[in-house]
Amino acid sequence: DLRFGLSINAPYGSVTSPDRDWGGRVNSLSTKARTITITPSVAYQISPQLSVGVGLQIQYFKARFIGAAAAGLPTPAIAGLEGDGWGFGLTAGVTWKPFVGTAIGIGYRSRIDQPFEGNYISLTAAGLPASALNGSKISGTLRLPDRLNLSIRQAITPQFDLLASVEWQGW
Repeated sequence: DLRFGLSINAPYGSVTSPDRDWGGRVNSLSTKARTITITPSVAYQISPQLSVGVGLQIQYFKARFIGAAAAGLPTPAIAGLEGDGWGFGLTAGVTWKPFVGTAIGIGYRSRIDQPFEGNYISLTAAGLPASALNGSKISGTLRLPDRLNLSIRQAITPQFDLLASVEWQGW
């Protein structure tokens, strides 16, 4: 009745790279942010109708944000930051099967205050340091939201299930 599991996923991520002729590109030449979350978990089936589970979120975050430091040049100088870090959170859930063919689940994933450290980047078009601040250390915390999910699965026929889910995120 006791089960162990491991999931590896990427719940948050974004990459942008605007066209070179877009007027707003000085604000964002490129951005890249990605998380990878490893979640070892344990679940226990209390009865045929009720199961509970908990897990630990171990999350790696890496980001790079680059903008133009000088507009109007064919190859502008750049400024931005890059960094990474590790954050931790918890997950928990309950599955209830009140009738044959019906399953109701509720799951919670805690907020992760994702700390990161890295460097400030300031380079000329030739790739040389553009300021004395180039390479300076930066640090911060990205607050990733907690989530609550409620789902239901209802068997309609042996080959067809109806699924519904609603989720709240604490942004």
